[in-house]
Amino acid sequence: MSDTATAIDLDAILDPILALPVGTRQVIADLIQASLHEDADDLAVPDFHRRIIEQRLKEEDENPSEGESWESLRARIERK
Repeated sequence: MSDTATAIDLDAILDPILALPVGTRQVIADLIQASLHEDADDLAVPDFHRRIIEQRLKEEDENPSEGESWESLRARIERK
């Protein structure tokens, strides 16, 4: 971890977690990921991400027949 001063000692939190078995760490990671989704409105989205999303939405609106459905894409991925 970095040497920067923070209000939370990340090493003290992470070191014992990183010592856990991989399956347990995966459960912890999943729980943390789920908590991020719950608080998604509080996360800052960089402007360049917003521009990419806006551009892709515009392209979809202009050419709705372009691209591939999620169902088709997923089936193609699962065949590999």
